[in-house]
Amino acid sequence: MKISLYATKRPLFIMYENLLDLNKLYKAFTESKRNVSWKASVQRYEANVLLNIYQLRKSLINGTYKQKPFYEFDINERGKLRHIKSIHISDRILQKAICNEILPVLEKYMIYDNAASRTKKGTDFSRKRLALFLTEYYKQ
Repeated sequence: MKISLYATKRPLFIMYENLLDLNKLYKAFTESKRNVSWKASVQRYEANVLLNIYQLRKSLINGTYKQKPFYEFDINERGKLRHIKSIHISDRILQKAICNEILPVLEKYMIYDNAASRTKKGTDFSRKRLALFLTEYYKQ
């Protein structure tokens, strides 16, 4: 009896195949450019976005993908010097695509109160949960 690969609990290679979908990579691009679309590097990438995404996909399929070096710079924020390491937009796209693929699988194993980087669970959610727990603790 042959077992279907899709009957198992989402094997890693099926997730990798889903990651290589051009539509998912484009969606990851649109999500990763949010709030940084004004940057010149993002605008250069977006000028040839379909070609760039296709090349990213091709390098993932061939196994030749290598992370680009960080952009490193210093900023003075509130009187304190900070050293920043920023990743290239193509690396950010791949990270976003991986997160979009893995997060639904991991959601089942996370506790309800975990609000770190999860949709519809922001600061307001965390404050309400904290207030609830503090109230329960105070009552005890």
